[in-house]
Amino acid sequence: TITVFGPSLGYGIQILEIERYKSSEGFAPQVSLIVMISMVARIFFWLAKRFAYQLLFQAIFLYVTQIALLFQWFRHHPKKFPFLSCENSGLFYILISILFAGFCQISAVSFQQNSIYVEGIGSFAAIFEAMLALPQFYKNCVKKSTEGLNIYFILLWAVGDLAKTVYYIILNTPIQLVLSALFQLITDI
Repeated sequence: TITVFGPSLGYGIQILEIERYKSSEGFAPQVSLIVMISMVARIFFWLAKRFAYQLLFQAIFLYVTQIALLFQWFRHHPKKFPFLSCENSGLFYILISILFAGFCQISAVSFQQNSIYVEGIGSFAAIFEAMLALPQFYKNCVKKSTEGLNIYFILLWAVGDLAKTVYYIILNTPIQLVLSALFQLITDI
């Protein structure tokens, strides 16, 4: 169960941080977009090339957690706008991930037996997931601050990447996921 729910724990802490301070200024919502897109791709990769069930459930739970985080981000964003407006990047990111899931579904129907497609969707999932911290890093650099970002969120990111790397190696998961985890671990250091 730690494999399924553990990666979402840091995001849960960030949701609580946003609620506690009634501000979402410290969190880069693009992180949620990257997580959602990479988890959609991982789900379709899993459907085409079965590996540990825990990683499928982890992807689903991470996706749902990101939706909750984006709703919290929207709720406490200092710039108030209608939820269904174009300025609401949280809703826009959710819609992009849904459109991407539709694209993956159409692709899967056509190419699921094609090894190039299968390895390609796995590589896409891994590469996209490896870019996870970049929007947050950029936001922190621009602001010259990590204010509004819970320290436990960052620590759990690093500990989670270490655990994920070891777990992937032990379970002999597809190489794309192992390389992504190694890259994330290196960027945490």
